[in-house]
Amino acid sequence: MIVGRPERFAIQYEIEKQSDGWLFGEFCYVLNCRLVGKFDEGATLNVAIAGISRLLGDAGNRCDSELMQKAALGVYNQIHAALYSDDGRTDNEIKRDAQTFARFNIGSFIDVFDGWECYLVEQDGIARILCKEAKLESPLIEVVLREGEFDSVCREFLRAIQSQHS
Repeated sequence: MIVGRPERFAIQYEIEKQSDGWLFGEFCYVLNCRLVGKFDEGATLNVAIAGISRLLGDAGNRCDSELMQKAALGVYNQIHAALYSDDGRTDNEIKRDAQTFARFNIGSFIDVFDGWECYLVEQDGIARILCKEAKLESPLIEVVLREGEFDSVCREFLRAIQSQHS
């Protein structure tokens, strides 16, 4: 099942099995008609539901005018460095950076995104999703959406999956 617009942003999922309240299947993002994540490796969809719900807690809080003015690779590199680089920062600096930049991270909540980094930055009606596989030669994927479009697709996913297994 696909919710959203695959040529822009969508969530693709399949429910394979339900057991004692657990949902098992597949899950990934679709950006510009390209799968982001390891759809075929399977997922515990309860984790996807919880992760998407947590991401919606950051709705309206991913605005940053400075990041929006940068080129895609500059945005990606700045967020990546703040969240993952070991560059001699103090513990307080690492904590501050995590508090500042974690809200942009939309891809670390489920193992299908292992090996991927996905970020979302919004400002003035525009949203930019930036995703990259950890492989160095992997290209950076950027998709420009309307501000709030990502969150709308996430809410649509939660409604759809709930209606399927209720």
